[in-house]
Amino acid sequence: MKSQTLLIPGELTTMNKLINHDRSHWAIGAKHKKDNTNFVADLCLEQHIKPTVTPPDFDIIFYRPNKRTEKDNCLSQVKEILDGLVVAGVISDDRWDNIGGMSFDWGINKDNPHIEVHIIEN
Repeated sequence: MKSQTLLIPGELTTMNKLINHDRSHWAIGAKHKKDNTNFVADLCLEQHIKPTVTPPDFDIIFYRPNKRTEKDNCLSQVKEILDGLVVAGVISDDRWDNIGGMSFDWGINKDNPHIEVHIIEN
């Protein structure tokens, strides 16, 4: 089993914020999604995350600064994370056959909110 961990500092745009951006103007929402996707891709390159050979499983842990954001609101960030992994060449595509299982967890870290993406190849 081969495992890599991508650390994403801070927070990506949550679903409620993304909806608000989209409601103001579609281009604003698209820009936030593109910025977050490119941010994740850049982090993959900086952290030397290597391309996967087999469809990986993902364990994603969201460390939030507090409990004000609902857990399900964080799940929209998975789309931007997977798209960033594709842009960086870590996974070939985010279609059904290229992704294994996914699990999610949440924690509180008021001093260091971040997202841990554990990429596991069997």
